Amino acid sequence: PNNLIGLRDSQRYCRTIVQRSGSSFAKSFAFLRSDAQQAMHTLYAFARLTDDLSDESDANRAAISADEAKQIIEALRSWLDDLIPEQSSVELRIPLANASSVQAKSAIYGFQQISLAVADMLGQFSIDKRHLQALLDGAAFDLQPTPIIESHTQLDQYC
Repeated sequence: PNNLIGLRDSQRYCRTIVQRSGSSFAKSFAFLRSDAQQAMHTLYAFARLTDDLSDESDANRAAISADEAKQIIEALRSWLDDLIPEQSSVELRIPLANASSVQAKSAIYGFQQISLAVADMLGQFSIDKRHLQALLDGAAFDLQPTPIIESHTQLDQYC
């Protein structure tokens, strides 16, 4: 089972990720109107979960293996490619059984929980999926053994 939840619960899950992050950046969301605030919570949650895929370590958990992180990133790329934001009906299908570590299962679960909010955000604000793809590209780049940036073009792509 995919453990997919409704849109309001998906949005609530995004807010929880933001609250748990303790980021002072998130405090600025309070000045936005409610729909834009929710979109920022959703974007932040997607970016946070994506960044967690490529973090080598964290004080609260062991890192996800590079192989598992790459598999999750590829599944997310495929999901974004198939996603039609206005319909928000393309489910994020990453079987938990394919993940061997608790950390990977947790990451998959998190992305599944925010997927409806992400689809809604993209459609509601006409956000190009390429921006989320760029976050995935950055995480994939960080998974390289020794990422090397040799040109300004590569630096622009990374940032």
